[in-house]
Amino acid sequence: MKRPWISLLGLGLLSALARWLYWFVVDPTPAMQGLTSKYLLVARFLAEGRGFTLWVSSSGEVIPYVERLPGYPVLLFFFRALVGEETVALRPLHCLIGGATSVLLVLLGRRLGGEWVGWATGLLHALWPPWWRSDGELLETGCCGLALVLVTLATFRFVEERTWRRGIELALLGVLAAVLRPDNMIVAPATWLALLGLRVPSKEIARTMLPFVVVFLTLALSWGARNARVADGFFVTCGLGNNLLQGFGESVSGPDAPYGDRNISAQEGHSATYWPNPGQRDAERRRRALELIRAQPVTWGLGCLKRIPVLLSLHPGPLWPGGVGLREQLERVRNENPGLPRQSGAIRAAFRALSERPFHLLFTLGWTPLFWGLVGWGAWVGLRSGEASLRVAAWCVGSVPFVGLVSHLPLHAEPRYFLPFAVPLMAWMGLGLAALFRRRQHEAVEIAS
Repeated sequence: MKRPWISLLGLGLLSALARWLYWFVVDPTPAMQGLTSKYLLVARFLAEGRGFTLWVSSSGEVIPYVERLPGYPVLLFFFRALVGEETVALRPLHCLIGGATSVLLVLLGRRLGGEWVGWATGLLHALWPPWWRSDGELLETGCCGLALVLVTLATFRFVEERTWRRGIELALLGVLAAVLRPDNMIVAPATWLALLGLRVPSKEIARTMLPFVVVFLTLALSWGARNARVADGFFVTCGLGNNLLQGFGESVSGPDAPYGDRNISAQEGHSATYWPNPGQRDAERRRRALELIRAQPVTWGLGCLKRIPVLLSLHPGPLWPGGVGLREQLERVRNENPGLPRQSGAIRAAFRALSERPFHLLFTLGWTPLFWGLVGWGAWVGLRSGEASLRVAAWCVGSVPFVGLVSHLPLHAEPRYFLPFAVPLMAWMGLGLAALFRRRQHEAVEIAS
């Protein structure tokens, strides 16, 4: 191929176009709600020179943004500078991130098994419908998938040539992934596991981990010190206590209403407890969760194990954003169209709710089994290969998803949180598809001869 970059560019654009068309059909005018609204507000206040601010009331009261590391809001700030703050304009940029991930997966697949595997991996990611939804959503999910693929590629490069320069490159990409989302901090133990499994000397592993630890601690401690100044409490990120409580199926609404949501809670009739800062709120939840875990370790452990099939389903969420059931769809349609007759709204809502059923069936009977079937076959081919380079590549690809799954069992019940960690497995999937095709081709040649 004389100009491979043209083919890679075409694949990236095809991938981005598929994601954009999906979202254009199911949600052409995305609403600012949930985490998306928080991130967009922080990006807007950054652009206005207010710093990391979550809300400014009419009376001038300022609620600072302190709940997570600020990587994704900063990214949205740059996106906003490019195309403005309209969510319709921001979505194509997210779709382009999905396209860039497809291109990087071609490079990852090439290192795993050559040209065939590379293109199979990239095309599968570009045309695999479950990724369309997660990559185009206005959340950090698609960006995290891109960052984790970059970390996997950097791990390959370090194994090939164990130098300070490539070690620092790997460390900086790991920090980038961790700053985007706290869950991505597992890239450090995942990289350590990959290098340890490949029998890299302990001194070289320590040399690789040192830049990551130094840079990340510098950023984390700076963020924690800033939180101590604006929120009267030193903490880096929140959510651990809340996530641990989910292992018991506990709700976080009502008296544990989140920081900054007291006005919303009052409107909904809740008697919300207003914590001085989210760090104190999360510390209380963490204390409560640890007490329950010590008192009922078996119940909590079984609750975590029940999450394995849920996380492995890789279900990104409902086809129609904003709810799955008939009631939720009906409420959304009525809110979007206040002048719509009741009967017409009910018909539209019923149609949307019923359209979810085949979408869920496609996951249960189609996409998910096919994904894990090809991934399993590709892992078997790679890890059992007689070629040392292929075994090394297969081991590197599996380290981040494996550690990601183990770390998510006690923390998250929704598969969308695990989705970015499954993206590197597309390389195993491409290897499995290429191996299956070559085997069929070989059998056809034998029959013909």
